Amino acid sequence: MKSLWIKARLFFNSIMLFLMVLTFVVGNAEGSNIINFASKDSHQHETFDNQDSHQHETFDNQDSQHTDESLDDHDERIVMSDEIVQKAGIGIKHAAPETIKHTLQLFGEITAIPEQQFLVSAPYSGLVESLKVKVGDLVVKGQVLATIHNTASLNSYDVVAPASGEISHKYVRLGERITEQPLFEITDLSTVRLQMSAFSADLEQLALGQTVQVRDLHDHNATLTQISYLSARMNTQHIAQAQAVLPNNMGFWRPGAHVKADVTVSNRQVKVVVAKTALQQFENQLVVFVRQDNAFIVKPVQLGQADDTYVEIISGLVAGERYASDNSFVLKADLMKASANHAH
Repeated sequence: MKSLWIKARLFFNSIMLFLMVLTFVVGNAEGSNIINFASKDSHQHETFDNQDSHQHETFDNQDSQHTDESLDDHDERIVMSDEIVQKAGIGIKHAAPETIKHTLQLFGEITAIPEQQFLVSAPYSGLVESLKVKVGDLVVKGQVLATIHNTASLNSYDVVAPASGEISHKYVRLGERITEQPLFEITDLSTVRLQMSAFSADLEQLALGQTVQVRDLHDHNATLTQISYLSARMNTQHIAQAQAVLPNNMGFWRPGAHVKADVTVSNRQVKVVVAKTALQQFENQLVVFVRQDNAFIVKPVQLGQADDTYVEIISGLVAGERYASDNSFVLKADLMKASANHAH
């Protein structure tokens, strides 16, 4: 009996030892899994951080690369393909020699030329039997204008136009008795006179033969002529008259119309000019955008004389260089944008 109890005791102890070992093994296994999970999560977090850092660096590099393509800090270079230049409407011209014109603007009035105005009279007294024309009609030399009945001879005769032109006045009525008064006035407006007003300071710059560009006040039409007369006297308002003759075959220049007259008082040949539209203000200096390969280079320039269209370049450009002549403000805007990006 005692032997049986001892065996039971030993079996119980063996069971307890087995359970203790099993608990230790399982506990180690669970601790190992927990460490592995944490390590995996830590590794994953580190990976994401690295990926995010790498991705941020990549975007920064791409942004820096894009900016470098638009602008180089060293030479203010704007890269732009020919296709983009065309789509943006940026005109390209060559810097070249040109004549700079200095002009003086005067104002004037169109008048008929007195030598081209004709009064038409009847050679005999009589009654106006018929009138063939009215004011505004165009007539040619020899055309019948009216028929007069001579009450003394009881004969009728025709009155004809002494010159071609426009009927500018009609002085008689049908059935009216006439003696020596004129019947009509004919004005030849194929050429007209320009009367320009010039002050004393203006007269010092004017000379016979100078070219005059005449424009209506709305700039709808323009023509070229030359000064043909300069008055030797001034009126009570200290104004002298300068005159020129305008061709007027189309009838645009009407007597009584006020016009602008730009007189070219001097011409000067210069070595290099650009269009005035090419100039832009950047960083407190005037610049021109010069086309080189697939880019525009910003070049500061020093200016000389100018007229309405061109400006002389004293330094900064040489003849033959291509430059942005139209819509250069597009390049300035791109340049300012790139500079702002660099500032940030």
